Amino acid sequence: MSTELRGKRIAFLVANVGVEQVELTSPWQAVKDAGGEPVLLAPEKEQVQAVQGDLNKGDTFDPDHAIADVSPGDFDAVVLPGGVANPDKLRLVTEAVEFV
Repeated sequence: MSTELRGKRIAFLVANVGVEQVELTSPWQAVKDAGGEPVLLAPEKEQVQAVQGDLNKGDTFDPDHAIADVSPGDFDAVVLPGGVANPDKLRLVTEAVEFV
């Protein structure tokens, strides 16, 4: 296992609906494999519904925190997973824009 990110907290910022599952799970695993601590943030501390191919429902994920409950200074980096809906929805969430 790599230790490049040991001691680093990496925020994964997602909308509660619409993040492309593979664009969340693959980088998440890469952060873990590099020794980092991935942390899932969403506008609401309610389940995140991922999608596959932007239309089909994927798995659900429980966010660690709502965006408004954390500070950017709590993290060493931020990942904005893709999909069509995720960034489109996040740009309308004031707390998400301010966080980034």
